[in-house]
Amino acid sequence: MKPKVSVIVPVYNTEKYLEKCIESLVNQTLENIEIIIINDGSTDNSQRIIDRLQEKYPSKIITLYTENKGPGNARNYGIKMARARYVGFADSDDFVDQEMFKKLYKLAKQGHDFIMCDYVEIKNTRKKVYKGFRGKQLDQKQAVMHITKAAFSWNKLIKKSLFKSTLYPDGWYEDLATIPLLLTNAKSPAYLNKPLYYYNIRSGSITKSNDLKTLGVIQAWKRLLTEGNPRYQQELEYAVAKNIYSFLKFKPEFTEQFMDFAKKHKDILLKNTYYKEAIKRGKLRNLFTSD
Repeated sequence: MKPKVSVIVPVYNTEKYLEKCIESLVNQTLENIEIIIINDGSTDNSQRIIDRLQEKYPSKIITLYTENKGPGNARNYGIKMARARYVGFADSDDFVDQEMFKKLYKLAKQGHDFIMCDYVEIKNTRKKVYKGFRGKQLDQKQAVMHITKAAFSWNKLIKKSLFKSTLYPDGWYEDLATIPLLLTNAKSPAYLNKPLYYYNIRSGSITKSNDLKTLGVIQAWKRLLTEGNPRYQQELEYAVAKNIYSFLKFKPEFTEQFMDFAKKHKDILLKNTYYKEAIKRGKLRNLFTSD
């Protein structure tokens, strides 16, 4: 029988967290779910744990192996192998609520092709709920403009066919370079205002590191400005503008590189209706006032 949902889990050196992640997926209340684990060239004991879990749950777990090429490549491999009509994702150091995919799949059955939920951020022992949007109804234009705040793969259920024209790129910030584009191509996105995913912040993660990997975000911005659905071009431009502000604050040591990108796209940004209105209302400052 074809699975209802395929959950793709890239793994790279997460032996400490892996079992908890996979057990939370295996124990989903949604029946007929497949978990595709891709070992992305791990050098720790992750493969031994994967083998043991597959032996324990042979009807639910599929295991694949690739040389270390990053999570984007691993996700693409998982998407290619997925048998279900809908795909979800989990990072191997996180875990999910046992009802997560049952609740998201319920919305998929109603005709939605891109479904999001809230998530819980765990840092050390502290937990904080993050809400993607307000209310229960999702306005697609508003969602595109604000998706960069939560452009993760893991708190979503997405119709596999949306990936035909948009796969993950190599490099860092592959989520940011992909999720907003998928949203612009969705015919019926939906939002479930329940925190069902548990995001574990570890030291050394890309979002917290201070090295040059951070500059990968510039490639993501370029992709969002050039490969999105033209119907939502204005919204994508504004999303990129807001993300530039966020990174200027988040990573001030790369201000020169971020501003160089902004200046190259100055004409596009200054013509953007949403950007002009945000400056007028004082919601954003003009990036180019010092020019």
